[in-house]
Amino acid sequence: MKTYNRTEAIARMNALAEDNVPFLFIVDYAQEQSHVEPLDQINPATCLFQFPKAGNVGVAATAARYAGLIQWDITPPSPAAYKHSFDLVKQNLLAGNSYLTNLTCRVPVSTNLTMEEIFLHSEALYKLWLKDRFVCFSPEIFVRIEKGKIKSFPMKGTIDATLPNAEQLLMQDAKEAIAVETRSTVLNPTFIQERMKGGEGSAQMFGEIFRNIFGWHVMRPSAIDKELFNDLYRIYIKDENKLGIHEYFLRVNPAAFQAMTAVMLESARKGYWKASDEQLKTTASLHAQITREKGAACTEFVCDNTRLQSFVADRLNNSEKQTYTRNMQEVHEASVTNDKNVVLKEHKLASEQTVRKNRVNGVIAGTLVIIGFIGLVVLLKRRKKE
Repeated sequence: MKTYNRTEAIARMNALAEDNVPFLFIVDYAQEQSHVEPLDQINPATCLFQFPKAGNVGVAATAARYAGLIQWDITPPSPAAYKHSFDLVKQNLLAGNSYLTNLTCRVPVSTNLTMEEIFLHSEALYKLWLKDRFVCFSPEIFVRIEKGKIKSFPMKGTIDATLPNAEQLLMQDAKEAIAVETRSTVLNPTFIQERMKGGEGSAQMFGEIFRNIFGWHVMRPSAIDKELFNDLYRIYIKDENKLGIHEYFLRVNPAAFQAMTAVMLESARKGYWKASDEQLKTTASLHAQITREKGAACTEFVCDNTRLQSFVADRLNNSEKQTYTRNMQEVHEASVTNDKNVVLKEHKLASEQTVRKNRVNGVIAGTLVIIGFIGLVVLLKRRKKE
């Protein structure tokens, strides 16, 4: 298979897509080497792939699977090396540099199978073999394109997709995991107090968690406890535990707090949070107060969402509404004149503000898939057959 650089791969994918030609693309993580080939032009001697609705694995290839005793030799990391990595992750979690991290490590695997034979033995729904390079397989896909929309379904954990109600079982586990996680972190007064000892980064972490919760409501609403937003309201909007929530955020990162209130109000607007009129008025008033006193952080929830702005304004009293409307008008005017004194910078919530109007063509989005169906890459030290 011919190797293309990033620019060439994008051009080739655009051309094939424009001609409605189905193709397989393989992109390395550095986006420096790519293979892009129409499905009917892939040589099985060089590349084998098998998906539920496409593949080039013939009966002869399947019958050629190795029938002898399969040997595996796994070399896990030493306890000391793993502890070093674990401590590094823990240190950064406590520092607020990350909210959720999957600790992984490279594990050398030796076997008497060739990579092609591993491919043929695998029963995964999605698998790929590239001669003299690698073999990979996954029980699920990361990206799906439906009716012109690119949909991503990243999930922590897997399950046999052939099991009855497999998705429901996995989502039940996800719901339990999310409930445990939120109860031990953002709904845990002790956890909150410890994080409030930090600065901008710690405050930013809360804003990111609220965004993640919103994302789960959009992608998997059944995985979220219906009372979660009410709990967040009690702790962060009403500060029922008297932790000094408002003072902390307004001091160290008001933009993060503004984003958190915006997420809650947008969730209510879209029906994810069944809030009472009092809850909406209180949250909207706090959101408007932050905007009035600190300016507006131009995140996707604040500056670009005119429907949310109307939703907020309709829940303010006349005086608050007039001030809030004027503040937002100033922000929009500032975006034209580039008056940075009006727009509040969300220190660590960084580039997500710039995401708002980025238009990524289908090819770039496809490139980010990084071999869309790949969930696991097995790096092998090939051993000669015995």
